[in-house]
Amino acid sequence: MNEEEFLEYKKLLEVQINKDISDNSQKLIDSFVDYYGEQYREVITEKYNNIVFVYYISNFLIFYILEKSLQKLKIGEKVEYGDILGLCLHLYESGTYKNYLTADNFKQQNIKLLIKKMIGISDETILNDSKLFMSILYMINRKQSDDPYEYNIAFEDMTSLNTIIALPIYSIDDKSLIHEINHAICTNIIGISENNQHLIQCGLNVSDEPNTNEIMELVNDAQAKKIYDIFKNKYHGNIFLSLTNDSIDKEAEQNKYSVIKLFFETFENELKEACISGNLNILFNKLGSHNFQLICSIINSESNEKEKVDKISDLINNIEKQKKSKL
Repeated sequence: MNEEEFLEYKKLLEVQINKDISDNSQKLIDSFVDYYGEQYREVITEKYNNIVFVYYISNFLIFYILEKSLQKLKIGEKVEYGDILGLCLHLYESGTYKNYLTADNFKQQNIKLLIKKMIGISDETILNDSKLFMSILYMINRKQSDDPYEYNIAFEDMTSLNTIIALPIYSIDDKSLIHEINHAICTNIIGISENNQHLIQCGLNVSDEPNTNEIMELVNDAQAKKIYDIFKNKYHGNIFLSLTNDSIDKEAEQNKYSVIKLFFETFENELKEACISGNLNILFNKLGSHNFQLICSIINSESNEKEKVDKISDLINNIEKQKKSKL
């Protein structure tokens, strides 16, 4: 695949992915409204419309496609990856896969190579903003680029956010997309710090506070699963028609959920309200902020999954007993 063919194929992919997302945008918004409530339709719609989707080729895909192709050739099987094989081979030969970004080496990288991995974007006007554009390049070339990623940048007035969701094509499933969108829907600016930086609350996590990061991800994933089920039951089809890997690891997913299952089921309504409104007091008034920190500590501990489940169950059962004794 020469440079001209490479650029032409990237453009075809961009058009296809933009159409997949555009065709499903209202369905996604309605699915989120079904979960969080009609009273949040305006908030959900505004936040969804502020998302810019970026599509790119990850290093994992480059090596996966090339390795599988070589394996098939060695045993005399037909290679059936089509144009995506040519795309990956072109990127490999360009040396793009070598260019991992870090804060230290960002300025020394060849920008033309960094851009090569980007298949397309849902709103090209965002590329005129140099700060956002460099953030996009960082996201699609970072070491963890095999996974989708949601990132927020505050507007200059500090009252609203630009949200970028980076999607590695052929390495994402619909539930993972909804997981990242839910991060965006549940992200709020809650204030300004002493050094004039915006304080961002993403679900249960405030400005990347380490203690609440894991519980934030687990709760976000549980909520995303509910919204995913609403979408599938209501509309039946897939969002990404041919650029997706819908082979979710059900066992690993269930093991992660089991840790917070009782917590999530007991406080789901409070979690929904707290996450989408940015008001954690809605949860703390029912659970208690101290108990919340205890649950976070259990989740972050070195205990095995069964021990974590047992400890959280004991804590929540004690909370429920105390409430009943006060009646």
